[in-house]
Amino acid sequence: MSDQTVLSCRLMILLIATFLPILSAGGPPEPTKAEPPLEALVPGRWRGMMTADGKTTHMTIEVKEARQGFVGESLMWFGLTEDEAHNAQFGALPRQGVHKRAFVIEQDFAVTLAGDTIKFAGRRPRRLLLPLSYNPDTFAGRLERPGVVMGTARDTKTVGGFFHLWKEDALHMPLPLELAKGETHELACLDGLPFHYRCHIPQSYDPARPTPLLINSSPMGQGQPLSVKMAEEVGWLMVGLKESKNGPMPPNLENLNAVLFDLRRRFNIHPRRLYFSGFSGGSRMASWAAVNHQDACAGIICIGAGHYDGVPPKLVPIFFIVGQSDFNHDEVVALHSEAERSIRKTELIVHPGGHTWGRPQDHEAAIRWLDGLAKKRRTKGD
Repeated sequence: MSDQTVLSCRLMILLIATFLPILSAGGPPEPTKAEPPLEALVPGRWRGMMTADGKTTHMTIEVKEARQGFVGESLMWFGLTEDEAHNAQFGALPRQGVHKRAFVIEQDFAVTLAGDTIKFAGRRPRRLLLPLSYNPDTFAGRLERPGVVMGTARDTKTVGGFFHLWKEDALHMPLPLELAKGETHELACLDGLPFHYRCHIPQSYDPARPTPLLINSSPMGQGQPLSVKMAEEVGWLMVGLKESKNGPMPPNLENLNAVLFDLRRRFNIHPRRLYFSGFSGGSRMASWAAVNHQDACAGIICIGAGHYDGVPPKLVPIFFIVGQSDFNHDEVVALHSEAERSIRKTELIVHPGGHTWGRPQDHEAAIRWLDGLAKKRRTKGD
């Protein structure tokens, strides 16, 4: 065989090896689409929450391109629903009985992006409903796809708490589920904040369907999901906060909000079916969480104690559980009686014990009651 024939055979073999996989696959592979630059994520509608001074400030920020960088216009509120905050822009006063610390603020932002660090520099805050004064805020942190940023919250005078901001559609598609269903998992916040939680994922969890969530707080920390049995029965995600415990409220609220944001990144959380529960100081934490998350909260379970710094909104159902010899018995029974005289939906179980979590069947009854209320609202089309 001549050298030329050998060379021709080798070329033929090389061509077959190169093109046969392409032909077998039906043609050349699709070119990989390049991700849009980070700058493309900046304009549009952002949502967020700032956790500082023991309260949660919710916000929307409309960001537009400007000659130099971007500019944003925001609406910020605490102790109200989003609709009530928007109505305040047009001079409409909120309902009677809002929390004494409720406020609504408009604030402009200069928005800049340097590498992957985005900065929202506040300016010209305008009071629509309390407080008497407000220092401009600055939010700066690493911008992550598909449009999420968190960091330490600052104003012109102090550094306090932290913030989470996200593009309005960034949390519509949760991260791929890599955790086993039907099990309880020990999780840490993905954003690096020093908070941890236990999360039970029901076997029926479907990432394509919004799922109710119950967050539980213990007075001693190391909280557990309130009822794994009921998580499976009603199909709720159930979480126990590990760092939240008796003591100052600000770090407990930071724990709750960091975990809530983390859960929204990982799971498809129902936007209107967020529940809170807790025992003793954890009950007061659950009550305060309802004040802080009025658009999302669909009910709370107060065990062995009442409220913290005011009463939750009257449309939030409350299931009370207290022991016959609990030193907080009279407080809880009085709060239940007061709730019965209002428009609030409420129930009470008095178990035969003292200052304890109560019996598993008490927790099961509370969860079934709250789930039943939600199903009735759905049937009525609310």
